[in-house]
Amino acid sequence: MGLTQDLPTPVVYPKDFTRNRGSVKRILKDYYTYLEEKEKIQARIEGMPTETEDERYMITKEQEKIRETEDVTKSTISQLQKYTGDLKKVMDKHPDLANSEEFESAQRLIDEAEGRIELHGTQ
Repeated sequence: MGLTQDLPTPVVYPKDFTRNRGSVKRILKDYYTYLEEKEKIQARIEGMPTETEDERYMITKEQEKIRETEDVTKSTISQLQKYTGDLKKVMDKHPDLANSEEFESAQRLIDEAEGRIELHGTQ
């Protein structure tokens, strides 16, 4: 009875699964970062005085930052749609791994991503 016989065989996940899962996870993180940035800018604008021309100009610049953040967020949603779709395709190709912890984790990422995509589509 050797030690090698007692160890379970490690599961080898397809590279495209690992890559796409990592992409979805990273893009979701970016998405939340952009939302947080937008909230910070909006909070700054709310606290800014509007009495002088310079103050109004600064508010305009901050509003431009919000628009830029919204544009980047739209791009992020497009990437999220692509990689979520790719991840789902890979998972469909490997039903034998469906009960693994990694696949369950990936499914949670997909659910979260689809929720963000749907939410963004309704705004």
